[in-house]
Amino acid sequence: KKIILDNFQNIKNSYKPRLINTKNIGIFCSSRRIRGNKLEGTLYSLVKHLPENSALKLHPSMYQNNSYIKKILILLEKFNRTDIFVCDSETIIEAEMLFEKKKLIGPLTSLIKYAEIFGSSFKQINIY
Repeated sequence: KKIILDNFQNIKNSYKPRLINTKNIGIFCSSRRIRGNKLEGTLYSLVKHLPENSALKLHPSMYQNNSYIKKILILLEKFNRTDIFVCDSETIIEAEMLFEKKKLIGPLTSLIKYAEIFGSSFKQINIY
């Protein structure tokens, strides 16, 4: 059974946006999708599509292990992409889209539906 909310005012009243003026957001996959030592290639496949000063939202599974975040920050430096901001675990992309339109870039995800509902866009790319 699906419930579709039509009044998002309560969310807007209780959520403090973290990505105001950041229009482009890379959406990264779950840790289970990264097999072996594929983190570098998978991350590069995403960040090469991100314009300057983009944000990178990691899958919730990535925030459970600080070693992933550390590795990602090291790889962004290696790729000369220190302009990319890694979102904290409290950043909710669906809520961010309530405050301003965003351009999401990443692999297939349910965020495609939310981007459509909230007037944002989603560019689907293959990162695996």
